[in-house]
Amino acid sequence: IYTAVGSRGVDMSGGVPDAPTYADCGPCGAPEAPVKCSCKACHYCNAACQRADFQKHKLNCTCWLIKDIDKKRTELLNYEMINRLLQAPSGTYETIDNNRNEILMAQSSSYVFDLEQRMAEQHKHVGCLLSATLHAVNVSAAEKHYKQALELYRKLGALGRQAGDNEGIYVDCMIATLLSLGRLYCNWQKGDPLQVFHEALDALRENVRVHGSTIDRQENLAMILDAQGEAYNELYEREPGLDKSKCWVAKVLLEEALAISRSLNLQTGETHDLSTHHRTHRQGQTFCILLTVLTTYVDLEMFDKAQSTAKEALQIGRDIYGNTSEKVAACHSRIAKIYRNQADAIRKSMMQSSSHVLPGIRVRVEGLQNQAQYNGLEGVVLKQEDDSRVCVRLDQDKKQLRLKLENVRMPCATVDERKEMYAQLQDLVHEEVTTSKELLRIQVQVAGVKHFNTAAAYFTLGLVYLQTSKVAETREAVAIITKAIRLLRRVVDDDDTLVLTGLKMAKGLKMAQDSLARFEEAGVLSAMPCLLPASSRLEDEKDMERVFASLHDTTGSSSCTLSSEAMQEGLRMYGLFNFTAASSKPVDMTTFVAIACDELQKMKVESNRNS
Repeated sequence: IYTAVGSRGVDMSGGVPDAPTYADCGPCGAPEAPVKCSCKACHYCNAACQRADFQKHKLNCTCWLIKDIDKKRTELLNYEMINRLLQAPSGTYETIDNNRNEILMAQSSSYVFDLEQRMAEQHKHVGCLLSATLHAVNVSAAEKHYKQALELYRKLGALGRQAGDNEGIYVDCMIATLLSLGRLYCNWQKGDPLQVFHEALDALRENVRVHGSTIDRQENLAMILDAQGEAYNELYEREPGLDKSKCWVAKVLLEEALAISRSLNLQTGETHDLSTHHRTHRQGQTFCILLTVLTTYVDLEMFDKAQSTAKEALQIGRDIYGNTSEKVAACHSRIAKIYRNQADAIRKSMMQSSSHVLPGIRVRVEGLQNQAQYNGLEGVVLKQEDDSRVCVRLDQDKKQLRLKLENVRMPCATVDERKEMYAQLQDLVHEEVTTSKELLRIQVQVAGVKHFNTAAAYFTLGLVYLQTSKVAETREAVAIITKAIRLLRRVVDDDDTLVLTGLKMAKGLKMAQDSLARFEEAGVLSAMPCLLPASSRLEDEKDMERVFASLHDTTGSSSCTLSSEAMQEGLRMYGLFNFTAASSKPVDMTTFVAIACDELQKMKVESNRNS
């Protein structure tokens, strides 16, 4: 795959790296351009088209830039040799008088300083271009150029300090380079990005202490805090679980970054001498921080704050980028994630068992004598330490308690609450489908069909359809995921790192095909779409036998029957919200299973009528 190394960089906020349309001519956009630059970043219709674009393309051509860096390095070595000759003891070169000697040394030193400054800028630019590609082989080269830029900026700062100049400018450039290096580590899971960001933060604090705070340095502070928060988010995403300490650290960092960015936006609004580009840049920075903190709120299951943050980000994105842009598409991707995670939380709550205290289950504290102040508070079970005690982390102050099993009770939702939760679940899935469609529409309009991001958007929409557990939607999921795989094969080589994405899509297609094949069996439907998978009559019978046994154990009755009131309450809690017992007589297991399965069959037909 030939990927972009243009000045746009990579937008990882949507979860998919940015890439150009495959094999389109850079200047005119004609498809299937056969000529390509040696940097593999741009295609051309013919040599004439390439020559016409050369002056523009060479600014972002890694091959040309690296050759120019090598040329400057050779020139730098030559000037260093001249300096050594000019600094030789007097009398060694009698043809050069002392006055001319000093002039030449001063001119040479000034030129070397400027040359090293340009080399540092080029090293950083090449690092950005290489890190913007989808090739893992370019990561080491990008890292090398970033480190060379850092070395030059440190040297320039030291020289400026010795000469009494303001070396703070070069420290600012070094901080920007450290940010780019840290983000490279984050994107490719290489090195220690947090250490790099800490180094950038320490350098910024020292620079502010020596040279004072400026608006640009406040912007850098917000960017560093945002990068640190994003790094903590990614650490949690790699190992998600009950321990959300990384998410809380990210929340503190990102909210501070957001406060700084909003403050700068207010200052921008009060200042009339700033260009429109500068104002847009600051608003774009706020937009990026909002997307990052949105992810943190979702991981912490703070869905109301996540939705308000997403609404703000979407408004800013539309104002500065337009309704159809990669940035707005990334925002829609995050909004879809909010709906998805909130729906998963509801599913977990509805499927929660009332008879087993397992890690991750929410409980309420009750019956404590010595620490009565904790009674009535809710929290999450972290682990079961032994047969009689569990470790619970409270929601209020994150305090952890070791409690006996009799001191914890799982809040059990009523039938009406569960019915409301199921309606909310269906609404969330519908909203996720709508948002995923909008994401796909924007992606096709911005990047075209033959694009990696477009394939990923198709795949995401297919997975959303698949989780509905309906016939028509599952059939649509198979068709959409199949199309996503075909698109991916057109833009990914067999030896490319994105083959792993193709394997993930193939696994998703297999799941969709298996689900569709199940619907071919007689009577296989979902009684509660979006919550329960499709099931057959035999599977329903076995499930209802387990429900009967659980209800019978709860009543503690010595007989083999269940009262009609207990059956009605139990089936309503199971999800048959409108079930009403036809008789007041007790029922045995066989009767219970027959009645429940008949009611489930009615629900299946009604729920899947449109599908």
